[in-house]
Amino acid sequence: MESNEVENLLKDHLQKMFKQLEPQNIPKSWMCFRSSLAQHGSSYINIEELQHEARKFGIKESLEEFCKFFTSFGSILDVRLVDPRSKYIIIKPYEYLLQLQLFFDQMKETSSSELILQGVIRDAELSTFNDADIFLKILPSVGQAARVP
Repeated sequence: MESNEVENLLKDHLQKMFKQLEPQNIPKSWMCFRSSLAQHGSSYINIEELQHEARKFGIKESLEEFCKFFTSFGSILDVRLVDPRSKYIIIKPYEYLLQLQLFFDQMKETSSSELILQGVIRDAELSTFNDADIFLKILPSVGQAARVP
């Protein structure tokens, strides 16, 4: 096949796919609310605070739909979609991952334990890190950690 033929086949395929997609009307209040969350001081928010902030934008009943929509393409991560018991939404996924990487890097640097290399962290070692508590609340919900008594 010539490169032009491949290009034309790809264009045709993409056009067919886009024609099948239903346009989705995104409420302006959702866009404004998402923009405001980007200005939030933290990379995560608990559900009570999210609900409170959403009310300022007239979002009440559609908050679950808002979370599902923005989670669907990675703009936020509603941890409750994976673990309904969770109370957290990661509103800045990239920043959250950077913080998590920094957290683990610091753990490796400061821990004298060989267990840290296998991903085992003792509770006593966690107390010196700012975001340790939130990581321990979110990571088990998404299957990335477990608390062992």
